[in-house]
Amino acid sequence: MLGRQRKRTVEMLGVLFGYLALPAMAAMVHGQDQSGFISIDCGINLGSSYFDATTGIYYTSDSEFIDTGINYDVSMEHSSRFGTPDQQLMTVRSFPAGTRNCYTLLPQQGKDNKYLIRASFMYGNYDSTNQLPEFKLYLGVNEWDSVKFNNSYDIVRKEIIHVLRTDHIHICLVNNGFRSPFISALELRLLSNSIYTTQSGSLMLFRRLNIGSTRSQTIRYKDDAFDRVWEPFSQPYWKSVSASYISDALSDNHFKPPSKVMATAITPADERYPLEFHWNLDNSTRHFYVYMHFVEVEELQSNQLREFYVSLNGWFWSPEPFVPGRLVPHTGFSARSISASSEL
Repeated sequence: MLGRQRKRTVEMLGVLFGYLALPAMAAMVHGQDQSGFISIDCGINLGSSYFDATTGIYYTSDSEFIDTGINYDVSMEHSSRFGTPDQQLMTVRSFPAGTRNCYTLLPQQGKDNKYLIRASFMYGNYDSTNQLPEFKLYLGVNEWDSVKFNNSYDIVRKEIIHVLRTDHIHICLVNNGFRSPFISALELRLLSNSIYTTQSGSLMLFRRLNIGSTRSQTIRYKDDAFDRVWEPFSQPYWKSVSASYISDALSDNHFKPPSKVMATAITPADERYPLEFHWNLDNSTRHFYVYMHFVEVEELQSNQLREFYVSLNGWFWSPEPFVPGRLVPHTGFSARSISASSEL
């Protein structure tokens, strides 16, 4: 069952996609083909559609994918608080009736193809009760994750990478007795079957980080061909580095890391110390796959060499040090899942 096979991914660009980082950058030119995309704005009017002003992604109403639920706008207080809000978060479809309500999606490339599936939620006091709901999210008959909120402005995104076993996908919201489930947006993105491979099961996202970014914005499509969402991540005791060049080498990397993410990275503020990353985990049964992207973005002198080791929970990934290539992106990842009891 999916519930027993779910694994978590940690993805970081420039440095840790998990763990160590170097100056990293690279640029990639990719076409804006959305043929592998299904983009649904839940709660907008029947038959309506639009191109998102920021990403250029074409969103449609969810009315052709489900026939239950009620459309709502988030409260005026919540919609006006955002300077330039994501349009997909301003409406929801709520499900006050029935225990289980499911979307049915039929992507053009179905069975045996790999998809990134993302569900987004913002409560926004749409029902004027100021009572935060809690509910379950299912992929077919298997539990995907729980949806919980810290406050009414909290944006929750659940993402899973899954290989279809049939030509259709059922994504279900299940009422577990803590107020009505709802959803803001639902997105499918076709991936290459050659990336994010696992020994078994699907991959639930844990973190995907743009290491070294000094801006608060996330990075996604059009900068990321697969429309992965990269969150900025930095610390005051790191030294941020950046590159201003463009490299065509990114297009040769099957993971297609975005150039804007690879343009920033970190090094230790004091080179005598390593770069370290820690996460406390709330579930000791989880297994992880870690992905790291590296590029040498600095012009080293002939007598200089940058090399380093990568370790995870005390285990070295390789007995040999890693030497990043100049302007040539490299993706390192764990071929097997990694167990972590309470910390990663």
